[in-house]
Amino acid sequence: MVYTHALLSRPEPQLTELAGGIRAVHLTPVCMPAFTFSATDESVVPDAAWRNHATRLLIFTSPRAVEFGLRALQDTMLQDCRVVSVGPATTRELAAAGLAALQAPGPTFDSDALLACVESQLQPGAAVILAAPGGREAIQDGLQEMGWQVRLVPVYRREPVDPDPLNIAVLEAAGGVLSIWTSGTAMDHLLSKLSARARDQVRAGTAIVVAERLVQRAGQLGFGDVRLATGASNSALLAAVDEVIA
Repeated sequence: MVYTHALLSRPEPQLTELAGGIRAVHLTPVCMPAFTFSATDESVVPDAAWRNHATRLLIFTSPRAVEFGLRALQDTMLQDCRVVSVGPATTRELAAAGLAALQAPGPTFDSDALLACVESQLQPGAAVILAAPGGREAIQDGLQEMGWQVRLVPVYRREPVDPDPLNIAVLEAAGGVLSIWTSGTAMDHLLSKLSARARDQVRAGTAIVVAERLVQRAGQLGFGDVRLATGASNSALLAAVDEVIA
């Protein structure tokens, strides 16, 4: 298939950078973020476990967790603790806020990588995971199995965004559509909101995904050609694009 367009569903700030990389390989980006984000009313303060353990972790699971989590944290939470990041984009946001993070190693930058990193370097204590509602239970479960006392605090929420009708029309008329997915929830939501023609166009092309679970989900949703990128960074996604269009 000759590709002319790339459907991009990841949120800002990564979306703009990824769209620039797509233009550089002479594809037209169709920017269709699936969600906007807003703060919850959570306030993160020390509890008994946090006060009683010498080892304390603050785990930031996304750039949004940094943005909204730092607002929710009482200042004392940042004293005498280790900051942990799930990936490079999150680490950059933490660095901009003056915080050095222990980062999950690549190439996957996922929950399993983070758990292995923590297990190899730290003794169990108290951990707070800053995330969206319903997210990162795998990290919570994994840490608890290692003996950590864990709180998962939803500091931001995702609000679904319906695709722009103009972008749907672009997909309907596209010659060949490559799509990039970093979230199964985004995949479910956007495909359910596309017209039948646009949905068929997207499923007829290649889907690039960032996790094995998304390979399975894409297959369930009718994609015939699904490629697994080596990681969730924009550089890994663009490398996967190069392989598809070569």
